[in-house]
Amino acid sequence: MPDWVVDFETKSRVDLSSTNAYKYASDASTDILCMGYSLVGGGNRGLWVPGEPFPFQDDWPNHVFWASNAEFELSCWLNVCVLNYDWPTIRPEQIHCIQARANYGGLPRKHETLCRALGFGEMGKDEEGHRNMLDLCKPKIANANAELVGCVWVGGEFDENVAKHERNFLYCLQDVDSEVFAMKYLPELPPFERELWLVNQAVNQRGIPIDRKLCQNIRTMVTAEKATFADKLQELTGGQVIDTNDLHGMKRWLKSIAYPVSSLNEDAVITIVNDPATPPVIKKVLQIRQLSRDSAVGKFPAMLNHADQDDRCRGAHVYYEAGTGRFQGKGVNFLNLKRLDEPNIPTNLVLAEEISAANEFQLDDIYARLQATEQGVIPSLAELVRFGVCAGEGKQLVVRDYSAIEFRMLHWLANDQPTLDMIQRFDEGVGDEPYKIYGAKLAQIDIKDVTKKERSSGKLFLLQCGYCAGGAKVQSSAPIYGLSLSLDEATNLAQLYKRTFPLVKKLWYRYQDAAVKAVQTGEPSSVNGKVHFYMEGPTFVIELPSGRKISYYDPTIEEGTYGPEIECLNTQTKTCSRRRVGFATITENIDQGASRDVMAGHLVELVNRHNLPVVLHIYDEIVAEVNEPQSERAAKLMGQVMTRAPKWAAGLPLAVSGGCAKRYVK
Repeated sequence: MPDWVVDFETKSRVDLSSTNAYKYASDASTDILCMGYSLVGGGNRGLWVPGEPFPFQDDWPNHVFWASNAEFELSCWLNVCVLNYDWPTIRPEQIHCIQARANYGGLPRKHETLCRALGFGEMGKDEEGHRNMLDLCKPKIANANAELVGCVWVGGEFDENVAKHERNFLYCLQDVDSEVFAMKYLPELPPFERELWLVNQAVNQRGIPIDRKLCQNIRTMVTAEKATFADKLQELTGGQVIDTNDLHGMKRWLKSIAYPVSSLNEDAVITIVNDPATPPVIKKVLQIRQLSRDSAVGKFPAMLNHADQDDRCRGAHVYYEAGTGRFQGKGVNFLNLKRLDEPNIPTNLVLAEEISAANEFQLDDIYARLQATEQGVIPSLAELVRFGVCAGEGKQLVVRDYSAIEFRMLHWLANDQPTLDMIQRFDEGVGDEPYKIYGAKLAQIDIKDVTKKERSSGKLFLLQCGYCAGGAKVQSSAPIYGLSLSLDEATNLAQLYKRTFPLVKKLWYRYQDAAVKAVQTGEPSSVNGKVHFYMEGPTFVIELPSGRKISYYDPTIEEGTYGPEIECLNTQTKTCSRRRVGFATITENIDQGASRDVMAGHLVELVNRHNLPVVLHIYDEIVAEVNEPQSERAAKLMGQVMTRAPKWAAGLPLAVSGGCAKRYVK
C-alpha cells in the first residue's frame, strides 16, 4: 500500500484567513493551481495540474496520503477535485496529518517552524516563493477596486502570469520535499490518538449549527451602534478621531490635549479609565473604545463568515493544538464563548428569539429599546453570544459537561482519598458540595449560611490554588469568580491551600524532582505509580496514566526561582524560542492532560460506538445535536458514558451536568 505526501496550492475569492477550509474548498470560485506529490520514503516525485489524468489511478484505492494540514487537503480533494476533475472520493481513513504527528511529539505545528526546530530550516523556508503563492491564491487587489466583503474578495482578477505559476510549481514541490524529510523525525500517532483524530474530523465535518438571522440582526445593530460611537467620538475630539478603530487618531488627540500615551491596549485603557485623575472627556472617549471592542459581539459576524449555506460552521476544533493534547478552537473559536449571566438567562433567551424573528422595522424598535437601557446596546447583545449556536429544525442540543474534572483529577493523582470521598458523597447526594464546604470554612460560617459569594470563594480556593498559584495569580483570577481580593488576602488563600491539601503540595515537588532527574540523568521514575517520567531520544516524556505521552523537545535544566527547572522548545512561536517548565506548569499539564484523556475516551465511545451526532466538544464538555424526540434518551446515554471512569482511572469520581435545549444554554 503506497504512502504519498501531497500538497495542494489553490486559488479562490474566499479569504481562507477569514473562514474555514470547508467553506473555502466548497466555494465555486475555489480551484487547484497544482498538487505536488512524492512517496513518503522518497521517489516518484511529481506535479499534477488541472487537465492531467488522476495521478494515483494504479492500484486505487490502496493508497494512503499524508499532508501537513490534512484537513485542508481532504476538503480540497472532496470539494474541488472530485467535483471538477472526476477524481475518486477519498475516505478520511486514507489521509494522515503531519501536523498532528508533530504536535504529539512536542514539536511546532507550522511547517516552516518545524523544519527550523529539526535543524533543516532552509528546506522549509522559501519566502520569495511564499509571497509569489500569495499573489496567485487570491484576486489582484491593487488598483482593481477589490474589497473583502465578509470573507469573499469582490472585484479584481486572478494573476495568470506564466512565470509566476511556474515558480509556484517549484514552491509546491519544495514543500513536498521538506515534508517528506520531516516525517522521518516524527513519532507515529498511537492507535487511539489516530481514532480520535478521525472522530474530530467527523465532528468538524458535521459542523456547529447557528441561527443565521440572529447573527445578521445583531451584526446590523452593532454596526449601527458603532456608527453612533463614531459620531460621538468626532464630537468629543473635535473631529480628530474618526471612529472607534482610529487608534492613531486617538493618540494624536490625546497628545494634542497634553495627555500623551505610549499604548492604548486593553490594560492601558483600563488603568487610565480607572484613574480618578483622568479628565472626564478622556474617560468618555476611552470607554467608547472599550465598548466597541467587545470580543463577544465580534463572534456574530465571525459565525456568518464561517457558516456554509446550511447554516453550519465547520472545522471548529484543532486536534492537539496545545502541548497537553487538548483541542483548541479555530475561526469563531466556539471553545471560549462568553459565559452566560445565569440570573438573566430567561430574559436574554426571550430577547434572542425576538431579535431572530425581527424584521427591519421591529429591529429598529429593539435597537432603540436597548439604547435606552443602563447596560447599553453592545453589552446587552454580548450576553446573547451563546444563543447564536442553535439546533436545526426539529432538533435540540444536548449538553453534558464534567463537574470540576480537573479538581477531581488532581486529587486522584495525589492519592488524596479523603477529598475523593468528600466528592463521592456529594455525587451520591448524601454530602455537601465541596465549593460550599470550603466556602463555609473560609468564611468561618455554618454551611447552611453560605451565599453565592462564599461559594465563589470556595470555588476559587479549590480550582485556582491547585497548581501552586501564588498570591498574585490568585488575585488576578478572583474576578473570574466575581470576587475582588487584596494581594494579602490572595496570598493567605494560597498558603492556606498548601496547609489544607498536603498531598497535593507533595505531588508538586515529586513531579518536579522526577522531571529534573529524568532530564539530568536519563533515569526513568514514577510518581504514585500513575505518571512516568523519562527521556526518549532528544525528547523528555511525561507518560500519563492513560499511557499517552506529553512531549517536551530538546530539554535542558536551568536554575529557576524555586530550584532547577526544565527548559524546552516553545512550539507556539515562529522563532523556536525556549520556555521554562516549572513544577506548577508540570502539575497543570499532567492534570489537564489526564482530564483531556477522560473526555477523549468518552468522545470516541459516544461517536464511534453509539453513533451520537456530536457537533461541539470543549475541554470538559460534549454537545450533540439530536432529533427532539430522542433528546432525553441521548442525555441519559451521555450521562451514563461520561460518569464511567476509564480503566486506567479506577477510583476517579466523575459527575456531569447539563440539559437539552434549542439554543446553547450552558
